[in-house]
Amino acid sequence: MTVSKKTQNRLLDYYSNIHNRYDIVNRLFTFGRDIAWRADAAVACMEDDPEEVLDVCCGTGDLLIGASMRTKKQSNITGYDFSRAMLSLAKTKLGNRGLDRIRLVQGDAGEMPFSDCSFDCLTIGFGIRNLVFENPLAKKRLGEMCRVVRDGGKMVVLESGIPSSRIIKIFHALFLYLFLVPLGGIISGDWKAYAYLARSSSRFRTRSEIEKTLQEKGFAIVTVKEYFFGAVHLIVAIKKQQNSLVHKENYV
Repeated sequence: MTVSKKTQNRLLDYYSNIHNRYDIVNRLFTFGRDIAWRADAAVACMEDDPEEVLDVCCGTGDLLIGASMRTKKQSNITGYDFSRAMLSLAKTKLGNRGLDRIRLVQGDAGEMPFSDCSFDCLTIGFGIRNLVFENPLAKKRLGEMCRVVRDGGKMVVLESGIPSSRIIKIFHALFLYLFLVPLGGIISGDWKAYAYLARSSSRFRTRSEIEKTLQEKGFAIVTVKEYFFGAVHLIVAIKKQQNSLVHKENYV
């Protein structure tokens, strides 16, 4: 089994084990602030009335719900995730709110079943880290996200990362390992899943590094916000016209 396959199977196991407690741990860990962060991401996505919206790594559907609440017209919204368990929970949450028209698709972010330039806006909330952290398929998955966004389209990235301040970076790491891991482990019963989340968050990229990655993929950064003392970032980027065509066969 390849390293990438092992990584994917490990993450699938983690999210299958914790999906029923994922939302409550998020609320407790962020003191409820993740709701406002996702709301900001939804506003950034929907402010231009996009016709086609894709939420990659949609998880339990919170960002999908936020986007649908802010649409000014009947936007076509699609949620995409590799975890069937997370999508099942998202389907229930959407159904309870009468949002059955939102499409949910299960699959690998490195091989999305969408045509080039299909979406006016792509959102990803706390998912890009899972796609690229210690993952040999990072370039392929980033490339896929760029491929499906149209010329002039928007990408909205909400992600945790390393704070720029050294002092805050230390407290951030302590908070992750001494609060998130025990909290998530006790509530969900899967300590390994939250140990991974703490490790990936504390060793992931800084905001400027995430911005640089998007720029290298042909996006122009237009808006940046920081939350939680710089441990969470909201980055809004526009796909440049001259980099509209990305070929799958060029991915490595």
